[in-house]
Amino acid sequence: MSFSPNEDLVSYARTACEPCKRSKRRCDRVLPSCELCNKKDVQCVYVRRRRAQDVIQKSHHSGRHQSPSTATSRRSMIISRESSESNGNSETPSCTLSSAYVSRAHGGSDAAAAIYFIAPDIFHQARLDLPRPQLSLIHRPHDASDIHKISSTYFETVHWWMPIVSRKGFFAKLLNPLQHSRAELCLLVTTMKLICSQAHMPTPGDDANNIVAYKRAKQMYFEMETSGNLSLRVLQAGILIALYETGHAIYPAAYLSVGACVRYGIALGIDKLLLESDGAHDGLQMYTQTEVEEQRRVWWALLLLDRFMCLASPERTPSTKNPTFNDLLLIDDQNFDSGNIKPGDPFSISAGFNLEMGLFSRLAQATYLLSQAIELLAPSHPAGCADLERQITQLRRTIHSLVNISDTEARLRDIETHPGICPQLSICYSTILLLQERHWKMMENVIKAKTQPFEETLASLDRLFGSAVYLHANPTVFNLERMATPLFAHVVYHATRFLIKLCNGKPDKQMQQKIHLFKELLHKASQRWRVAAVYLSILEAEEVAVVSNSAFDLLLA
Repeated sequence: MSFSPNEDLVSYARTACEPCKRSKRRCDRVLPSCELCNKKDVQCVYVRRRRAQDVIQKSHHSGRHQSPSTATSRRSMIISRESSESNGNSETPSCTLSSAYVSRAHGGSDAAAAIYFIAPDIFHQARLDLPRPQLSLIHRPHDASDIHKISSTYFETVHWWMPIVSRKGFFAKLLNPLQHSRAELCLLVTTMKLICSQAHMPTPGDDANNIVAYKRAKQMYFEMETSGNLSLRVLQAGILIALYETGHAIYPAAYLSVGACVRYGIALGIDKLLLESDGAHDGLQMYTQTEVEEQRRVWWALLLLDRFMCLASPERTPSTKNPTFNDLLLIDDQNFDSGNIKPGDPFSISAGFNLEMGLFSRLAQATYLLSQAIELLAPSHPAGCADLERQITQLRRTIHSLVNISDTEARLRDIETHPGICPQLSICYSTILLLQERHWKMMENVIKAKTQPFEETLASLDRLFGSAVYLHANPTVFNLERMATPLFAHVVYHATRFLIKLCNGKPDKQMQQKIHLFKELLHKASQRWRVAAVYLSILEAEEVAVVSNSAFDLLLA
């Protein structure tokens, strides 16, 4: 029996769509979208990619047979990937390149990752998917009890100052055994365990185990990266590795890891989210507001780490563009953890002095101001000396205002905070000290300049010292050995080094007390982060150098 070309064809997938699977509904498997998903107005997704011959072609007139030539021409018009049209529009069949053809032409599904970068238009037109790594890539999956134990420690000790993983999403989605991202979950949990490990170990064997855990996490990340997979979970794991390397002074690995994470984030497209308030930032899928917020937090974390690497040397060029005045900040941390997010919630930097922003949004503000400082101090900055001084003065005042508004918000919302310990205050004080030191270098009479620190510098040092006194007198209030951050260790080191230079090798009793107390804080923090021990050794060398230079100046006099 002949087959009329005017009769409609219906394409069927071999498996049910993902929404029907999750809801345990009877799916009719119609491509590109099943009837139930159309009725419920949900996105219909068929996750598996198959060759064109795997898609079953059925006529509305059952029992009719097609000629070989007709069947071949029909199959060539079908998009072989079993997915829905996200925008509801189907392309002209004769102009559509099938994923089956691309797969055959380029040597398998792994080529999709290369096509994603080399020819993104072909990638989207052919409805290709980036490959998902299999569990065989992972050395040893964690069981459920391990995951809960590790994640509980992580959310208690790390999440409070670097909240880049959605707590609700982690427990509700990532721990779901039906999820397809098990490999990404194993990597993320491994890096969570790594960053929660203590620097101070009771036995050399435990310390060796830490090194093994670090190398294992790096190897897993490398395998995931080379699999061609692009995933937010993989990027989050990469950031945790970079934080671990930064906190334990593993250089240049930390610097290189931050740069690699930045490129990974750009490949994901999350760098565009600072200017967009909705979730449609790529052509493949829509994201929930919680997912958009999580991606935006990951990018702000990268902006922070990228600039933190420049604190010791502002001449070093950041890998990312500076955030602008109209970029979006983050929602309140409590709303992020609960998943209570609305599209208009994020504030922009220009409207950033609201009293209900939360810790991480304040940290993003501090990162923006640190970006301004690094830009001002760069050798290529075009401003003249007088104009530069004016800009630095204005920036110091803005940073000091952020410190005050952070304290006000903490007091009104009953948020427990201590100067220098909260990450946004650590960055604010470090930036003020950086501006002070660069000001000294620009002054011709250095000795005179050192006797006249900025008002904001003195206020920052006083607040840090007050916090140090409080923590020393109340060690149970905040467990530095467990809760300290690398940002806190850095600002304490920076303040101590500043005081050593300020007294010029002749500290009075009050100055000696401050230096001693700051060193005690670093000693406690070194049990959490090895970089604090490195800071202590640098301070010892700095004291010797200052005393030697002072003695040499006396001889010349």
